[in-house]
Amino acid sequence: FYTAAYPALIMATIISDALAVSPLHLEADLVERDAGAWSGLTRSAIDEHFPGYLANGTRPEGYEPDDVVLDRTLRAVDRIIDRFTPVRDPATVVVITHGGVMPNWNFATY
Repeated sequence: FYTAAYPALIMATIISDALAVSPLHLEADLVERDAGAWSGLTRSAIDEHFPGYLANGTRPEGYEPDDVVLDRTLRAVDRIIDRFTPVRDPATVVVITHGGVMPNWNFATY
């Protein structure tokens, strides 16, 4: 399973080719956090255009809150689990996603 971002697709393809497994499955809810006005900016650009925001924890309008990221991430994980629950043989599932998703995922217990 991979998210829609191109780097995740490249990584998923490399791993699936190396392990000789297919098919790849897109899971759109594993996409990176929507950072609002920060989307696409480097940390230095954020500091330049939004001075002090990173240092004091302020986020711009449209920044996706942790609880929203966690909810959609858990929905994605539930769908992945549901997809493989009927499989009789044990299955190994590799999930390729973004750094912004993983810290939220760590709050959940499966």
